[in-house]
Amino acid sequence: NVNNNINFSYNAENRTLKCTNDIVFTQGSANILEIQFSVFVEIHPQSISEMTIENQIIFPSHFLAQCAPFGHGAIRGVMFLKTTNTPFEGVILPPAEYHKIFKEPFVVDLNNKNTP
Repeated sequence: NVNNNINFSYNAENRTLKCTNDIVFTQGSANILEIQFSVFVEIHPQSISEMTIENQIIFPSHFLAQCAPFGHGAIRGVMFLKTTNTPFEGVILPPAEYHKIFKEPFVVDLNNKNTP
């Protein structure tokens, strides 16, 4: 089995959206391979302005579905390179349909310093 957990955070100072993919391959009840990879996407100031409503930046679900595959694809490449000549060679991270996964926007409250 493959479990994929995705988290987003935003750095307002740098206008960067961080997308972290945590991938865990399991066999029975044991984790056999774990990978974490983060991708940083710099957002144009005009785009941030357009997504900002009342001190909140609202990243729409379709935007998140466009950002998440960057990390997913990178993990596939890293797995290919790092598992060569290991028992995990040939293990492939299957594609993910992120447009079906993300149903809600990611909301950043600019008044809350603890917002991810």
